[in-house]
Amino acid sequence: RQYDSAITYFHRSHFIHDRFHNKVGMATLLTNIGECYTYMRKFSNADTALKKALQLASELGSKDLTAYTYRIYCLLYTAQGSLEKAIRY
Repeated sequence: RQYDSAITYFHRSHFIHDRFHNKVGMATLLTNIGECYTYMRKFSNADTALKKALQLASELGSKDLTAYTYRIYCLLYTAQGSLEKAIRY
């Protein structure tokens, strides 16, 4: 899998969304970045991206984005073997 390439393109796209103040796009891309980092087992990076995504989702009041990010948090915690935390999401 080419997660490194995906992350590069997600960051490029995030920059464009940030430039145009598209918070929905930014939150979605940060969640996608967090998912890639999770699959790469770079858990700290994944957590950082997901926290930023949740912050944006909260600012927007978007339940859909929040749910999507929580789903990836569940994936992250499951990959870490933290099933107690995964259940919360």
